[in-house]
Amino acid sequence: MGVDFRYLKKFKYKYPNRKLYSLIDKVYDLRTLKEAWERIEKNQGCAGIDGVTIQQFKSNLKRHLWEIHRELKTGRYDPPPVLRKHIPKKDGKLRPLGIPTIKDRIVQQAVKMVLEPIFEVKFLDCSYGYRPNRSAQQAMKKLEYYRTGKAYRWTLDGDIRRFFDNVDHDIVIGLVAKEISDGQVLDLITKWLKAGVMTEGKQEESKIGTPQGGVISPLLANIYLHEFDVYMIERKHNLIRYADDFVVICTYEKRAQKALEDAKEILDKLKLQLHPEKTRIVHTEEMQFLGFRIGGKGNGGMKPTQEAVTKLKQKVKEATARNRTTPVDEIVRKTNAAIIGWGHYYKIGTVGRLYPKLDQYIRTRLRIYIEKKVSRHSHQRLSNYTLGVKYGLKSLGHLFKQYQQNSQSV
Repeated sequence: MGVDFRYLKKFKYKYPNRKLYSLIDKVYDLRTLKEAWERIEKNQGCAGIDGVTIQQFKSNLKRHLWEIHRELKTGRYDPPPVLRKHIPKKDGKLRPLGIPTIKDRIVQQAVKMVLEPIFEVKFLDCSYGYRPNRSAQQAMKKLEYYRTGKAYRWTLDGDIRRFFDNVDHDIVIGLVAKEISDGQVLDLITKWLKAGVMTEGKQEESKIGTPQGGVISPLLANIYLHEFDVYMIERKHNLIRYADDFVVICTYEKRAQKALEDAKEILDKLKLQLHPEKTRIVHTEEMQFLGFRIGGKGNGGMKPTQEAVTKLKQKVKEATARNRTTPVDEIVRKTNAAIIGWGHYYKIGTVGRLYPKLDQYIRTRLRIYIEKKVSRHSHQRLSNYTLGVKYGLKSLGHLFKQYQQNSQSV
């Protein structure tokens, strides 16, 4: 049983207008730090600017945790800059990530563990991203609930322009301070926001924004955009938000236009902007959200976008490239990881026909790879049964059938 901070959540339910004062002692408690480490270790990840890896940190774990404990208790902890990395985005551009050190990740995780139950009390049901027991699939099911209602035919598909890069430090600290008054915790968050980034050996200041990649950043994002949620819900808009992506489901096009105006108004107060090209008002049957596309009449339901399907195929193609010398069991392991992750995410959609087709593609790719390794001159075709039983290849079609059976039995 891990450290349990649900009593903080119960306190906020009972006294919603009272602030919490003494929290730093809960952060530096060694039990909190140990569980924070366990979560960080589970997620793995690369080293920060100090070059210390997960394994290196683990080799002297007890000393490191005591060091963090002492620095936090005495107020001497000073977060280092994050390491700047770039990953490709869908549009071909690069998304900047900020990678904290392992030590700093543990501290961020510990603070998150203490703060999250407090803020969960006030977060609204329309928010689904980066929250306990909430998921993108739940957001899509809510969207489908609105979509299948006869009155809801228009959608505001909103995209906040460079949200994480434009978070205002004073605003987010002010929002956190509405619920807590522990100066040391507020000081820690301020230091994280202003720690800066290290790019190719050069340190850059952080006057604005919160780095993607930080453990605390998703919680700060939800605290920040909670103001957006409240504003839109008070104006009776059917909002569904997942992190900085959102849609508003409307009865009429005019109502969607009003939602757009309201969204611009509150985001302006938060010093944010909608992306002018990616934000649009569309018919509900023409929209895409969280990797799903909505089918039209006669082809209804939610389906993976073509981009998502292509991405899965590309992963399988790269794993089973003919020029690879990787052992077959390793290829199957990597392929199964892609199948399971992708399959479980999209299984809530209309995929009864799509999954068997993708199975066929995956089996063909793997069959060619294995047969090439067995014998260049072999013409013996490996059956689907052999691929599944002998080699352990997973099946999207089987995964979907299990999901349907479990859904019917509930």
